[in-house]
Amino acid sequence: MSILLIAAMTQPALAQGAEECDLTPRECGRRAFDAGVEAFKKEDYPAALAQFRQAYEVQQHPIVVFNLALAEAKLNLPLEAMEHFEQLLADPAAEAELKSRAKTELELAQGLVASVSVEFLGSDKGSRSIELQVGDQSSKGDAPTIRVNPGKYHVSVTVDGKEVVSRDLELAPSERFRLAVDQSGAVTAPQDSAPKDVQPEQHGLSPVWAYVGVGLTAVLGGLTLWSGLDTQAAVQDFDEREATLPEAEAQALLDDGHAKETRTNILIGATGVVGVTTLVLAAFFVDWGGRKHPEQAFVTGPVVGPALDGSGLSLGYRGRF
Repeated sequence: MSILLIAAMTQPALAQGAEECDLTPRECGRRAFDAGVEAFKKEDYPAALAQFRQAYEVQQHPIVVFNLALAEAKLNLPLEAMEHFEQLLADPAAEAELKSRAKTELELAQGLVASVSVEFLGSDKGSRSIELQVGDQSSKGDAPTIRVNPGKYHVSVTVDGKEVVSRDLELAPSERFRLAVDQSGAVTAPQDSAPKDVQPEQHGLSPVWAYVGVGLTAVLGGLTLWSGLDTQAAVQDFDEREATLPEAEAQALLDDGHAKETRTNILIGATGVVGVTTLVLAAFFVDWGGRKHPEQAFVTGPVVGPALDGSGLSLGYRGRF
């Protein structure tokens, strides 16, 4: 879960970035940071990234570094995000709580990185010179691999100076693309990729349990309604016929009414128990979609954090996304 850390300034946040600022560098950095926070809250992540980068150029405060990395992760730039999260983790000035959050976000960013690899199929692969080019990155070796951000790239593979692969490729987050070439230089194995639509791991009960509970509650509710109406009819019948019936028949009719009343009470209790149980299961035990990295509404609460200019403490807000 991404946590946006916000250090509120003593002056209102302005939409003015550092490139338009004619104040001191630190004041310009603070304004850029505020503008980045506002853009992030509005889910305008490109604008947030641009503003956080400007604040970062002024001062690499741990809070600035953290928010910069969050914006990079939002824009499918996990490699850059990882670099900044690792920078924060290595910063002795960063608080333990912030480092803990950065470590969690770092692990999430690592899971977004895509890669392209090449394997040579042949007994003499150790003697082959293989070069992999993905975008502006290149790697040489027996089985070169390049890690990249998700996105579109031009991929080429050269074996012993001969280009055997040249193609455009679009990589999804977490995708692993593998190329295998044989001795003739032909591509003999296509991609070995992680599925693009991975179903989240389920950590609770299946929603089927909740649906069954709702259905059972509805059935019991219907039976309870029928039993109640049947009991009411029995009471009316007894009241109308009691004076004209022999004592034995009147007693039998009364006993039948009591039995129906007991049945109704049992059904009422069963309906209540099943209904409450279903509600508890649905609220606390059913996994409605797997535990993912959720997008949640922004919630703020007052906190105290360091001022960006290093002058001391400042009142701020902490957001949950």
